[in-house]
Formats: sequence, C-alpha cells, structure tokens
Amino acid sequence: MDRKVLFQAILWAVSAYLIFQIIVFRLYPPTEAPDTPGQATSQPAGSDGSPPALATHAPRAADREPGRATAEEAAGVFTVRGASEQTTLVLGSTAEGEQGPFRAEIHLTNAGAAIDSVLLADHLAEVDGEEHYRLVGPVELAGKTLRSLAYESILVDDEAVALDELLWNAREVEESAAQSAIFECELLREDQPTLRLTRRYTLEPTPLSDRRYDLHSELTIENLTDEGHEVRLTMRGPVGIQQEDRRLDDRSLNVGLFLEGQVQARKATTAAEVGGTTGGLIKLFDPQEPGRFWWLAAENKYFAFVTTPVDEHGAEDAKHVLQATAVDLDGRTETPENVVTRLVLGNLTVVAGGSTTVHAHHYIGPKSKLGFLDERNADYGRRNYYMLNLDRLASCTFSWLAELMVTLLNSFHAVVRNYGVAIFLLVLLVRVLLHPVTKRTQVNMVKMQQAMGQLQPKLEDVKKRYANDKQRLQQETMRIYKEEGVNPAGQMLSCLPMLLQMPIWVALWSSLNNNVAMRHEGFVWWIRDLSAPDQLWEFGSGFSFPLVGDITALNLLPLLVGVTMYAQQKLMPKPKPPSTEQTGQAAQMQKQMQAMMPLMSVFMVLIFYNMPSGLNLYIMTSSILGALEQWRIRKHVEEEKDRLATTVPVESSAKPVVAKTPRSPSFLERLAKKADDAQKLRSRRK
Repeated sequence: MDRKVLFQAILWAVSAYLIFQIIVFRLYPPTEAPDTPGQATSQPAGSDGSPPALATHAPRAADREPGRATAEEAAGVFTVRGASEQTTLVLGSTAEGEQGPFRAEIHLTNAGAAIDSVLLADHLAEVDGEEHYRLVGPVELAGKTLRSLAYESILVDDEAVALDELLWNAREVEESAAQSAIFECELLREDQPTLRLTRRYTLEPTPLSDRRYDLHSELTIENLTDEGHEVRLTMRGPVGIQQEDRRLDDRSLNVGLFLEGQVQARKATTAAEVGGTTGGLIKLFDPQEPGRFWWLAAENKYFAFVTTPVDEHGAEDAKHVLQATAVDLDGRTETPENVVTRLVLGNLTVVAGGSTTVHAHHYIGPKSKLGFLDERNADYGRRNYYMLNLDRLASCTFSWLAELMVTLLNSFHAVVRNYGVAIFLLVLLVRVLLHPVTKRTQVNMVKMQQAMGQLQPKLEDVKKRYANDKQRLQQETMRIYKEEGVNPAGQMLSCLPMLLQMPIWVALWSSLNNNVAMRHEGFVWWIRDLSAPDQLWEFGSGFSFPLVGDITALNLLPLLVGVTMYAQQKLMPKPKPPSTEQTGQAAQMQKQMQAMMPLMSVFMVLIFYNMPSGLNLYIMTSSILGALEQWRIRKHVEEEKDRLATTVPVESSAKPVVAKTPRSPSFLERLAKKADDAQKLRSRRK
C-alpha cells in the first residue's frame, strides 16, 4: 500500500476517534481524586451561594458556608440544648439480604439528626462480595463531617441558628413491625425554652416483590412560648452518592416538576457543572418559574435518593418549598462528593402553644421500573423516580423505544434466566425485523455497482466528448442512466438500514448501559458482571493508555469486537476498482477509504475497551450476525446472477431484445430537467 495513502487513512481514523473522545468528555467531564481521599482541602464557598431566605445581619455573614449560621451569629440570641455525646441508631437490616423484611439498613446519628449511611439489602458492593452496597455515606470537608438529610440551620424570627453539628437527644421507638428513631432538641432565648424540635425517621418492612425502598421523615416544631413565631428551615439533601461508572462521573442532581399534567425530570446537572458555576450554586427550583415542585434527587448510573415533600397522609405537598439548589461546598470541580442539594422550607407559622409538622418521603434504591407497572404502584413510581430513569434512557432516542428495549430484554431474561443469552436474542430479533430492508438495499447496491461497471465505458466516452460543455455533459449522462434503467440516487438508499437502526442502537445501548437489573449479572466463564469490563486477566498493577484511561486487566470482549467488525467490513460489497481513465483524485479517495476501514476496527477496540461487557457482547453479537447476513445476501446475489445467465440460450450470441416498460422519471431526472429548462430560458432572455 502507498505510504501516503496509509498515512492519510491513519490521520482520518485518528481524527474520528478524537472527535468521539471530545464529544464524550464534553457530555461527561472526567473527575480527579481529591488530594486526600474523602476529604477536600480548600475552604467552603462564600456567600454567593447563600440562599436569599437565610441571609442574616451578622457582620461576618459573607464568610460563612452557604446557608449556614455561624456560632457567633447564634451566640447571644439563641442557645440550643441537646445531648452531651454522639450516638448512632440503626433502622432495618441487611443480615438476611433479599429474603429479609427490610430493603435497607439505615444508620442514623444524633449529630444533626442525620443519616450517616444507607446500605441496600438487595445489592452487593462487588461481584461475589459480602458487603452490601452503600448508597450514601459521610463526607469530610475542612474538618467537618457532612451527612445526608441534616437540617443545616433554622431561621426563627429572622435569627439564624446552626443545627447540622448539634447533638440531638436520640431514642428508638417500637411500632409493631415498623422501626422508628426520634431525635429532639430545644431552642432557648435568654435561657427560656422557645421551640422544641422533634425529628422522626420511620422505616417499614416491605417484601422484595413490592420493590418499595421507602423511608419517611418528619420534623415537628413545637412552640413553647405564648407568642407566635415565623420559621424557615434549610435541609441538606443526600451526601456521598457513589460513582458507579468507572470511565466517567455518572452522578447528577435532578428536580421533578409537575408540568402539563405529569411529573417531569427537569434541570438535571452534574457535579462538575455545579462546581464550574459562579459561587458553585445552581438553582434547581424557583417558585417564580413554571411548574410545581415535586421532588429533589441525587442519582448515579443505577441508584437514586429522591426526596418528596408530602402531607400527613403521604400525598405530595410542596407548599412550604421556597427554593431547591445544588451547591458545591468547597468550590472545586475535582471533588464532586462535596456537591449537595438543599431545600429551603418556609412560610411556617407556629402559633403560641401550638406546633407544625413538615413531612417528607424518601426513595432510597435502584432505578428500575420493575414492580411499578401495576395499578397499586403506578402513582408511587411516577412520583419518586420513574421519570428519572426515563430521562436518562431516552436522552438520545425515543423514550418509547428505550422502554421497549428494556421491556424486551427483561422479558427474554425472564424466560432464559441469563442476560447474556437475552442480549443475543434481542439482537437477533432486531436483525430479523430489519432483514428485509437490509437485504433489499444490499442487493440493490450490488446490482447498482454491476450496472455502473457496465456503463463506465459509455460515461467515460461522454466525459471526453463534452468535457468543455457541463450542461450537455449532464444531459447526456442522465440520458444514459435513463436508457439503461439505472437510478444513481439508489446508492443513497444503502444507508437506509443504518438510519433505521440508529435509534434502535441508541435505545439498546441506553438500556444495556443503565439497566440496574444487569448489575452483577454474569454470562459465562470469565464474564461475571455484564455491567463492568469482562477482565479475563487482571494485572498486578495497571497503567494508563492515552485516550483510553486506566488499563488494569486484559479485557477480551473488546478485542473480539474489533475482530468481528473487521470481518464484517471484509464481507461488505466492495465498489468497482477505479479504471485507469478515472481521475487520480477519485482513485486516491477510494484507496484512503479502503485503508481507513481496518484502522477504525482498531480504534473501536480502544473506544470500547473499558466499557461494560454487556455493551461489548451486544456489539460483537450484532457484528457476527451482520457478517452472516451479508455473506448470505452475497451468496443469494451470486445465485440469482447464475440463474439469469442460464436462461439465455447458449447458441444465441445476440442479446435478446426485451421490451422495456415505460416508467415515470425519477426525482433526480425531474430536477435535472427543470435545471435544463431554466438554463434554456436564461439563454433565450440573453
């Protein structure tokens, strides 16, 4: 092969790969580990991120963490009375796994009356591991510990009090099968009890079949004085959501709004986007904007922590929500674990001697629509996380198509009980449905190439005769096409199968990449987790490869993907080699395309090397079936050509005259005729 052609082909392939990487890293910015694991070194963000409702008149308000009241501000105004030592309470259990009565084990702490960590009973941290998956956990920031669902501060009659590090009094409560924990503290003004805060968490047992990962929390504010008080609260959202995808940060923050008669996931943002904004704050909900607040969520690839304000009966009730924000507490995009959500709750009037209670429902579990198709759970799933899952699945394709792919995949799995086999059946189904279109276009492409090869001498003769008359050249070329019954526009139809398959491919990719049911599901032998690279042989120490990332093991499936894609390209119909009379530029371009295709197989290996084995299995299966399909179609074309050749008598050398049925002109022919008529009209006018 010409070295110049090879170099140009490599350049084009590298360019295509770089463009792919740029698009991916723009959509999913990479993150760097903090200087100290689990701890950020920079100071908290300034007041640019402070919720307006929590502004105070303290002299140092501009230096505090957003939405937080300092000890100096609270001193001399309010004092808080709580416990003397830190304690931990546990709701639920993971001891029995999926067979247990609880779907989670929740560790609570009296430090801020918050959630310290959540372990899911139905999911493990690693394949064949023993530790259960930790959905949230504490995060260290500048010597402080951030925990989930802590009330950061309370504003009483325009006086702010910090609560997130307060040690509340704690006790457990037995309520039939449910488990509850209660935290209490008192606010005193001039040593006189003013308000009593009582926070309660309740976890109910639910069977695995119900798929209900529920937690209920409520805060009761009791007025201990003979005068009314206006209260505002700032509650922190979930903290320490884990990153599931090893290639990129898949964590994001989301808000659900009730618009146009349904709940819609809106304003999804990544931690890097929050850290890159001025002040490290993004407004997720503002009452001045259209839509009614429904829920606030933090999620990763497979799991979500969703908070929905409700009333005492469990129905959605967001009348007290003044604002929902996403805040980067240290202002560094490379420490996404410090990005949290906040809810500002206001318009709470506590009359003299009375009380008011704020309720919230929390979904803490996987993002799966299994179990939410029946009428009993339809409203529950829509309210909590169903739209979140659809938003991620259907970001680049039709939502109904993504749902269909997930449903088909899970249906096949219900029959064969193996997701690897289910992927094969799904690809086979798609190939069978699209086979008529693929066959017709490839047969037409082969026939077109053969016809163009026979017409080439006539076309070259026309080019020589009318080289200086472009209008006449076009007319004669179209005349030859018309006489021989060849439609040049038919070559464009060869892209039709790919155009039809693109939405299906994207939907399949989305369903395989985000289907939590495939997490830790194996296939055969070394493929133990279809949601992670197959890792045939793990290295003692990994290394970093440019544009690929960290390579810690030998992944066999991406290599097989490259081999099968190369084989599929070799079986594709090849264009007729350029004749000696063709221009050098056309011949050069054709050589470059032929040289670039094998190189693209190599780059596909690099692109998919660290992707989940389920995706690689799908691509490899699709390539194998595509290669078999192309081989069968080519064989059919050859058989058809031999059959037509045998219908002509051997003793007759003259070409039989076949009466051609008149046909209507094609679109390109009509367009060329209109251009010719317009040119003649201009010539007459001149």
